[in-house]
Amino acid sequence: MKNFIKRYRFIIVIFLLILFGIAGYKTYEYIKLQKLINTPVNELTEEQKLEDFEYLYNVIVENYPLLEVNKRKYGVDWVANKEKYIEFIKQEPDFKLALEQIVSELNNSHTSILSKGFVEKLVYYYQNISIFSWRQMHLDILDNPLVQARYGLDIDSNLYLNTDSQFMKNYKSNAVVQDIVEDKVASIYIPEMISYDDIEQDRKLITEYLSKVKDYQALVIDIRGNDGGDSSYWQYFLLPLLLKEQVGVKTYTFYKDGELVEEYLKKSRQNTLKVDDLDLSRFPNLSLEISEDFTYYTENNLDILPSEEDYIGFDGNIYLFVDSNVYSSSESLAVYAKESGFATIIGQQTGGDGIGTEPLITMLPNSGYIFRFSKEMGITSDGTCNEEYGTTPDYIVPSAKFPEEYINLDECVRKVLELEEIDISEIK
Repeated sequence: MKNFIKRYRFIIVIFLLILFGIAGYKTYEYIKLQKLINTPVNELTEEQKLEDFEYLYNVIVENYPLLEVNKRKYGVDWVANKEKYIEFIKQEPDFKLALEQIVSELNNSHTSILSKGFVEKLVYYYQNISIFSWRQMHLDILDNPLVQARYGLDIDSNLYLNTDSQFMKNYKSNAVVQDIVEDKVASIYIPEMISYDDIEQDRKLITEYLSKVKDYQALVIDIRGNDGGDSSYWQYFLLPLLLKEQVGVKTYTFYKDGELVEEYLKKSRQNTLKVDDLDLSRFPNLSLEISEDFTYYTENNLDILPSEEDYIGFDGNIYLFVDSNVYSSSESLAVYAKESGFATIIGQQTGGDGIGTEPLITMLPNSGYIFRFSKEMGITSDGTCNEEYGTTPDYIVPSAKFPEEYINLDECVRKVLELEEIDISEIK
C-alpha cells in the first residue's frame, strides 16, 4: 500500500512538473512573440535575421522542386550560394530587401517574399474557405499575431468583408471583343484570368459576342501579356462555351518530401503515388533529377465538357495567341491547348509554371514575413517540365508583341490570315 502511495505521489509530481513546464514554455513563447511584435524588422539582431534565413533556406532545400531547373535555365546554384547570402544579409541593413534579392535568384514568379498588398488579397480570398480545405494551412499563418503586426493587418475588421473594398477590382472591361476581319475572324482578348467570382461583366460580354460570331471562319483567343490569375476563368467559363464535346488532357506533378509539402499532401487528400513505382521510360523528356530528388507524384486528368446551360459552340478554327509573359493560370490554358489540340497556338515560347495548384506560404519566425514558393514540378504527357520550357507554339512568329494601334501589323494576326487564306486588305 505504501509503495502504491509513493508511486501515486511520484506520478502527481511528474504531472505537475510537466504542467508547469508547459505553462512556463507558453509564457516564454508569449513574451518572445510580444517582443518580436514590438521590434521593427531592421532592429532585429543579426542572429535573428540569420535564423530567419536558415529557416527559409531549409524550406527551399527540403520542399522546393525547381532548384535543378534554376541551374539549367539560369545558371544559378542557389543552394551552393548559402554563404554568399549570409554575408549579404550581414552587410545589407534593409533585411526585407536582402531577402527579396536572395529569393529572386530562384527565378520563379511564384516564389517571393510577399508584399503587404499581396497578403491583404490572400486574407480577402481566404475569408470564406471551408474548414476542410488545405488552405486552412495558409489561414493559420495569416492569423498569426506576428504576421498581422508586421503587415499591419486587422483581420477582424470589416475591410476584408466589404465587396467595395480596395481588394475588389472593377472588372468592367477586362476582356475585349472585336472582329479582326468583319464576318470572318473574331477575337477575344483576355489580359487577366480574373477570379471566377468576379467574371460577370466578362461572362455577359463574351457570351453575347460568341453568339454573334459562332458561324465565323475563325476565332482568336488572345492571352498575350496575361501572367495568370484563376484557372477557373477558362476551365469553367470560357472553354465550356466553345467545346463541342468533352476534351481531356493528362499532366503530372512531382513533389519532394519536405515537411510543408507532406502537410499539404495530407490535408489536400491528394491521390499521391510513389516515384519509385513509376516507369520513367514513359516520359522521354523527363528531368534527370526526378528519380533522385522527388518522392511523390500525381496524375492529373483535366476533362472539360460543354456547358449544359450556356453552350454556344464554334464550328470554325480556333487560334490561341501567346507570348513570353503567359504564365501560371494563363500558361495552363496554353498547356491544355497544346496537349488537346483544341486550338492552334501562335506566338512565342510561353513563361511556364502552369501545371499544378497555387503555391504554399510559410512565415519566417522572427521577422514575420511571409514566404511563398512553388511546391510542385509540373510536366506534360511526354515529361517536359513546364516551368523550364513553357509551351512551344505551333507557329512561332518573329514578334508576338500585342499592337497598340495597328492590328494589321500584328505578326500573329498575319499568320492567322495566311492560314485562313484571307487577304490582309480585308482588315478595316
